[in-house]
Amino acid sequence: MQTELDGGSGKVTYKDYIRVINNYLIPFFGKYDIANVNVKLLKEYEAWRDAKMGLEIEQRELTKKKKLAKKPTQAKIAKQIPKAKFKAKQSTINTHNSALNRVFDEALVHGWITESIKPKLLNKGIKSESRGAFTNDEWNFICMNMWDWSQMGHKQETRELREVMFDYVGFLGHTGVRAGTEAYNLKWKNLSLFGSGKKNSIDYLAVNVDGKRGKRELVARDVVKAHLERIIEYHPRIKHKTVESAIKAKLDEYVFVDRSGERVTTANLRRAFRLFLEHHNMRAGADGKNRSLYSLRHTYATSALAAGRDIHKLAVQMGTSVEMLEKFYSKVSARMNAAEHAGR
Repeated sequence: MQTELDGGSGKVTYKDYIRVINNYLIPFFGKYDIANVNVKLLKEYEAWRDAKMGLEIEQRELTKKKKLAKKPTQAKIAKQIPKAKFKAKQSTINTHNSALNRVFDEALVHGWITESIKPKLLNKGIKSESRGAFTNDEWNFICMNMWDWSQMGHKQETRELREVMFDYVGFLGHTGVRAGTEAYNLKWKNLSLFGSGKKNSIDYLAVNVDGKRGKRELVARDVVKAHLERIIEYHPRIKHKTVESAIKAKLDEYVFVDRSGERVTTANLRRAFRLFLEHHNMRAGADGKNRSLYSLRHTYATSALAAGRDIHKLAVQMGTSVEMLEKFYSKVSARMNAAEHAGR
């Protein structure tokens, strides 16, 4: 998988499989012969994995509170198993199962196991829920107030981080791309302009991303161009260009960089956005769910469906399935289109 990633042909999900293999599968199964991995051992792994994840979450929380937290040892994890309360989500278990199945498939190719003894992997995790979205009023508030807030930082480096965050948030909210890999790795050469074919029309902005479901092209809302113009103003290596010339030049430059020309880490972007939400008492929605950068993708989907966008076309734009859109947004969409459904 790593060889394919290095060669440019690997899937983005390979990174998740490699992480699971190195951090979970090898530490637990490493001392066992592959032919001896049975249902009983898989159940033990399930308990060990949930305990390990639970302790890692606790460790991160302690670190946030600036308390010294040592990395949990295998012995501590084993002791924690009987009283572990954390339960992995179905999406997480699917990733672990897919990684483990790749190991089993490799063993089959080499003849180390047979199909008859290959265990069937089940998923009894917690069903994933959609991350809370913002209402139209909340999204408008973010767009109207985030820039002023970005200039309130006491330190210059804080203000520079927040101005990048402002454009990052605007880009996510007006394209529906996934926060993290899809947006963070975006380069100017991944952008393009094309016309509608109509006289005196404004060119559309196309964005090519490589994400969870592979590569795709989507069309950004026109307001995204304003964010790109602002990014160019503080991008030290291309500030002499226009958006059009930067895109046509197919520059091998990352889009989201600060005034020094360096990329801001995703962790810092997430933290800055969380601080903005907490400062304005918007961290949790009316449904009690905490919002994050990923909530902007959900906001994009709900607003598009509320506006009457075709769900099949929206699925292509967002790089997801109609089933996923229906699963997470159908209830919200029904209420937001109440007048239409009621025949008024």
